[in-house]
Amino acid sequence: MDTSEELKKRFTQLERPNALFAINDLTLMGVLRFVKENDIRVPEDLAIINIDDVPFADIYTPMLTTIAQPTFAMGKKAAEQVFAQISQKRKGKPRVFRFSPILKERTSIRQKDR
Repeated sequence: MDTSEELKKRFTQLERPNALFAINDLTLMGVLRFVKENDIRVPEDLAIINIDDVPFADIYTPMLTTIAQPTFAMGKKAAEQVFAQISQKRKGKPRVFRFSPILKERTSIRQKDR
């Protein structure tokens, strides 16, 4: 099922979602298209958060809240590991490196009424 069909299904229910979490850029594009075609106000009617800090996140209106991955640091660490294995001419044990994502809170979400 594509994003548009799933959103139509969700928005025809009695309890409509008040927030969406787009897990990738393709899903985000479907959400943004659906919001525009159905005159849904962001963040008044629907809050949106996306994984990945898409290049247009801070120029879209409203600016999109994103969870940015430290891709430069991830790529650098991967390259270091590859070069270390090449220079040592041995296969090392697989290692796990964890990187902290960064929440970039912008205007596509709003504070819950207290």
